[in-house]
Amino acid sequence: MATSRRSEFPLIAGRGFEATDRADSPPLLVVNQRFAESFYPKRIRWGSGSGSATEGQPLEIVGVAKATRYLSPVEPPFWAIYEPLSQNPADGA
Repeated sequence: MATSRRSEFPLIAGRGFEATDRADSPPLLVVNQRFAESFYPKRIRWGSGSGSATEGQPLEIVGVAKATRYLSPVEPPFWAIYEPLSQNPADGA
């Protein structure tokens, strides 16, 4: 299992975020396994353009991260969506 070079989530498919994923690049996401299984159950290949639109631009899901527990070891994994900070910087950053 690979990990994203610029992120801390373990990848099971596709790629993580790269230095080339800038604010002026097409918007992209990495979703977790639970999200992918819920919304794209028959999808095998990632990174070929998918997802919804944001501000008129289609989102591309480029990778799938392993579903993990975030708050408690007894909770079921829930959906997660990751986006590069360069495309959605925090206010004031």
